[in-house]
Amino acid sequence: MKTLRSSASSFYFVADIHLSPHRPETTARFLSLLNTVEKSRGELFLLGDIFDYWANNGAVRRANAPVLERLGRLVDAGCPVHFIIGNRDFLMEEKVLGRYGINFLGEEATLIVGDRKILLSHGHLLATNDTVFLDYRARMWPMFRFLDLFLPGPIENRLAGHFMQKSKEVIGEQDAERFRIPDETIHRYFQDGFDVIICGHTHKPQQRDFEGGKALVVLPPWEKGGGGYAIMEEGPISPPGGSLGFRGPISRHLKLMDTASP
Repeated sequence: MKTLRSSASSFYFVADIHLSPHRPETTARFLSLLNTVEKSRGELFLLGDIFDYWANNGAVRRANAPVLERLGRLVDAGCPVHFIIGNRDFLMEEKVLGRYGINFLGEEATLIVGDRKILLSHGHLLATNDTVFLDYRARMWPMFRFLDLFLPGPIENRLAGHFMQKSKEVIGEQDAERFRIPDETIHRYFQDGFDVIICGHTHKPQQRDFEGGKALVVLPPWEKGGGGYAIMEEGPISPPGGSLGFRGPISRHLKLMDTASP
């Protein structure tokens, strides 16, 4: 798991946007958010399923080039961008993101802000009740990565479209308990020293506080015209000799925002 240390004064976290050429209104809202990040000189964390589907072929790269290029300009403007893979865009590669200056973080990462330790995850590894998916991930993801190297783009994308549709049908029929993040999993990360967990995946946004100033933040999905993000900003008073003003539980500095919020 990679570890990042940052002294930025504002952080933006977003997941489950499911960008697709078939949803131009979602792309427009996401690009608007990037303008907000740039104006605030913030640091952006993309926590998985940013793309509805990713494969490393020309058609997919061309379709998503405008978004990646805008992210590259955001980096050039001095706003770091970091990428965690989700279960939809797990084929995203470090070499692709590197062309745009985006930092590839894999499936999970640690963010250190002051003396606070934050777990960044898409969330599929946190939904530990979903043993069906976790077994599928272990067996099938290596095969998909292998096929991604050789399958012609049109065939790969056609198969992926069929797979995603069947996946949505299957998920819709499953017990919602499978997609919950169990308390025992949350507390295990807290016992490992994390103060905050930020993720997406469940499509059920929430912000929960726990004893000891610890917190879980589940990001909202961008669906049915809605969506949002979390923003973490420093407090109004900075500690002596330091640049950060995170006082008390760091969750006090975290809030969920709707994309329509100013």
